[in-house]
Amino acid sequence: MARPAAGEHVGHTVPEDINYTQKVLSEIAQANNLPDKVLNPAPVRPEHAAGQAEHRGLSHVQVVTDMDGWGSQALKLKHYEWYVHDTLIEYAGIKLFFRQDIPLFTPEEVMNMDPAPDVINLPVDLGMMLSAARQAVRLIAI
Repeated sequence: MARPAAGEHVGHTVPEDINYTQKVLSEIAQANNLPDKVLNPAPVRPEHAAGQAEHRGLSHVQVVTDMDGWGSQALKLKHYEWYVHDTLIEYAGIKLFFRQDIPLFTPEEVMNMDPAPDVINLPVDLGMMLSAARQAVRLIAI
């Protein structure tokens, strides 16, 4: 089965799955004396974000809620503000898509969001990465 490309609908995560996963991660970390873990479930649909309140406060696992999705800056800012200000989340994240977000936020624009995201997720296009690697190899060979 081919991996979906960025921008294709691949489903969503529901609070029950996040809560269960966080509970299991917390138990593993505690039982094995491991450092805290980060859980970054994505995508979380806006109508499900409110149900995530249950997983807040479990020890050993910090949960990042990504504002996932691609589109205009205005739409992404609106959704980011909704997630950060109107829902109960532990840490705020935003996912930026190099090809679908037009124009792409600059680093300054991202850090000026209120509040600035705790996590910035930049999915890498494997084809783009391989092309850059081939170019680098050609430059080294010269």
